Amino acid sequence: MKIPYVGCKLFMIAWEVTSKCNLRCIYCYRNYNEFHEKENDPTLIKKILKEISSIPSIKIISITGGEPTLSPFLKDIVKTLYNFNKYIGITTNGNIKEREKLASFLKKYKKMLRVQVSIEGDKKVHEFFRGRNSFDEAILTVKYFSERGIPVSLMMTAFKSNLEKIRYILKLQKKLGADFVAIERFVPTGIGAFLKNELISREDFHFLIKKVKRLQKEGNRIYLNDPIFEPKTGFGCSAGIYSLAISSNGLVYPCSKLRIPIGNIKHKKLSEIWKNSKLLKKLRNRINLKGKCYRCIYRDTCGGCRALAYALSKNIFAEDPLCPISY
Repeated sequence: MKIPYVGCKLFMIAWEVTSKCNLRCIYCYRNYNEFHEKENDPTLIKKILKEISSIPSIKIISITGGEPTLSPFLKDIVKTLYNFNKYIGITTNGNIKEREKLASFLKKYKKMLRVQVSIEGDKKVHEFFRGRNSFDEAILTVKYFSERGIPVSLMMTAFKSNLEKIRYILKLQKKLGADFVAIERFVPTGIGAFLKNELISREDFHFLIKKVKRLQKEGNRIYLNDPIFEPKTGFGCSAGIYSLAISSNGLVYPCSKLRIPIGNIKHKKLSEIWKNSKLLKKLRNRINLKGKCYRCIYRDTCGGCRALAYALSKNIFAEDPLCPISY
């Protein structure tokens, strides 16, 4: 049977450089026990960097956590990745203790770097999800970085409670000088598994897609990071197709929100995990998809969100439950 994604190349890595975090967001995709891991040692950091450098097709590294600015190795990681000619994204909650020092450092690497700050709505909505006194600090970080020429963007996770806050966040983006707004769906996994009441419905998702497209036509710089947004011409679900996630203890996952371990860099080379993982081979064969994702004409260019399918059904190949396309 022909596999649609034969020869796919690893293009992007989401690297959780630390398990430490200074917030306790109620929708976090990590589990509580993951915040108590022993911090990475320099040997593992160097090994991961070596593995990344050994695969030429990797072009983008998304540095996450925990809160990545708490990692004592962040500066060394950025320097090394920059020297490897990798594009670097840093996703932060914006509550940064030494904001001025970090901005001064990052400015040196701004040609190959972007900082993404999570904003979930106005102060009340944001702090419902992320905790008290977190909003003002995040806003200060966006403003401070933008004023110093560091590329910065806003990231919103779509919940039932904040769908009406999109225009508010767009106003913030323009006021603060951020480059654009990116939106992702909430996936109820990890700590967030207890927040399923905030999962948007199929109708909500259809509304979101139409709203983002309308806002784009109005000239706004806003994007929906989702395979279903442009199922015909998009890149589809990237999990195991052109991206992987690496946790702070070396475990490798198909996606940060699809936390099924497929190997550990401590014991195997990243290239071997990418090439030989049985789960990844199955993910790359879209014939394995179930329900309307299997029947869909966009099966090979979309594939639905595998993380959400797994979170709700415990079947990694189940249909995307929020897809508004009818079959």
